[in-house]
Amino acid sequence: MSKQVLISEAIKAIGGYSATARLISQKTQKPITYQAVQSWERYGNIPSKYVLLVAQESGISEHLLSPEVFGNKKARLVS
Repeated sequence: MSKQVLISEAIKAIGGYSATARLISQKTQKPITYQAVQSWERYGNIPSKYVLLVAQESGISEHLLSPEVFGNKKARLVS
């Protein structure tokens, strides 16, 4: 599965673009727009400062969402 597809699945698991943007904005106290989240999916890249939060909330490993930052370990779900 490609990284872009995994990012799309993570966003869907959280509840979509707007829900992901709201969640990250609330947890980080930094405004994130749904357009920013759409661009993550389109370009296949979540900014590294948000990867752990997206992984935790979606259940998709940070190693799969951002292997260039977190290494390419075996696939696992985050509990």
